[in-house]
Amino acid sequence: MPTPLLLFAGSRTDSVSVVYGTLSEDNAYSNATYSDAGINVANGAAKVQFYDPAAAPLLSPFTVGEGHSLYFHAWVGMNFNGAGYNGAILIFYDSAGYPWIQVLAYGQWQYNSGTGAAPVWTDFGDNTYGMVGLNRNQGALDVKIDIAADGVHTVFMAANGLQAMAPVTFNQPLMTGLSYVVIQHDNSNTESVWSQILVTQDLSTVGATVTTCRGTAAGTHADWTGSVTDVNEVFTDLANSNQALAAGLSQSYDMGNVTVPEGSVIEGVFAFIIAKTDGTSPENISMLCRTGAAVDHESGNLNGVGVAWSGAGARYDVNPDTGEAWTQAEWNAPVQLGFTSEA
Repeated sequence: MPTPLLLFAGSRTDSVSVVYGTLSEDNAYSNATYSDAGINVANGAAKVQFYDPAAAPLLSPFTVGEGHSLYFHAWVGMNFNGAGYNGAILIFYDSAGYPWIQVLAYGQWQYNSGTGAAPVWTDFGDNTYGMVGLNRNQGALDVKIDIAADGVHTVFMAANGLQAMAPVTFNQPLMTGLSYVVIQHDNSNTESVWSQILVTQDLSTVGATVTTCRGTAAGTHADWTGSVTDVNEVFTDLANSNQALAAGLSQSYDMGNVTVPEGSVIEGVFAFIIAKTDGTSPENISMLCRTGAAVDHESGNLNGVGVAWSGAGARYDVNPDTGEAWTQAEWNAPVQLGFTSEA
């Protein structure tokens, strides 16, 4: 059997990249039990990249290929404000940047029956699925895409844990893998908000949750200027930040607790920040995870940190002290997360 893999977990703008437009954060359409804010893509688009577990803690791109199943999960809220909008809201791409599958706001699925460079969008299924319980409302959306070597691929959808679309197939031999998802909403009069975003390979996401944890108090390291209130806002505020003027300085914060639902396990932890450099030393940053054993685990230089604000991060699929899956008690010890300035 294939080994199940966690490829992405996130819920805010620091975990995605901007494709176009302006992303914002919104808590009108999120489940506060797990995530107190989501990504509002009204008249914009965000890229959700898949990441290779073997490269942890650094975030390196990953492609789900033939013979595997891609699972996508999100808590989605939509507000049409009385206006009709049926544009594409979710598009699946390969590593070359070619789109192959998309879903429209009212739930119709389409596949690219043309080529990667010249897409031709063709309906598949019977156009009666709808986003069951999500339009003008909010709830959990789950998608499963079986990528077949013979080019006859299968798509399944569930809404709020219930089957919303029986498995349907389409024939596209040119689609041999999927590497990222774009969530979008091309209408300024309507909006969709995405939180608890989760991507896996060969691991069902139906019934899964993504919990957002924030810094709660000063941790062991306090070498940077600034405090926890500068970096733990519900809505990102770039006017407030932590700053280091030399390399080798660390900052860490106690993280908030989690409650693992009955029958669930912690598959992994993604730590996201928004960071930039002024172009002079220190120009790099690494993530820091300090566990109950009082050991600092650093990620190495993060990808994508430049002279403009951008999201960056690392992942900790297991407790780095033990090499075993996280337990609720280990995380709530509490674990400290932070960052170290690098030359």
